[in-house]
Amino acid sequence: MQHPGGMMTREMSSTQLYHTYSSKETAVAAIKASTIVVFSKTSCPFCKKAKEAIAEVTPLYTVVELDVIKDGAEQQAAL
Repeated sequence: MQHPGGMMTREMSSTQLYHTYSSKETAVAAIKASTIVVFSKTSCPFCKKAKEAIAEVTPLYTVVELDVIKDGAEQQAAL
């Protein structure tokens, strides 16, 4: 995903990480797969500001949009 300033991020899709794992196992797998992981919701203004701040510092981080993925509510509860 291209962000302002040309920064690139990697978003985890449900097909990349989420096979037959529990929501907690899925969240842990996302954390292990990247140095920086942001568990976010697309409508959250605080999440947007956090992602913008991180993008200013590093081009590589993972975003898990909890309101977009199938088991987002369960992952949020597991966190």
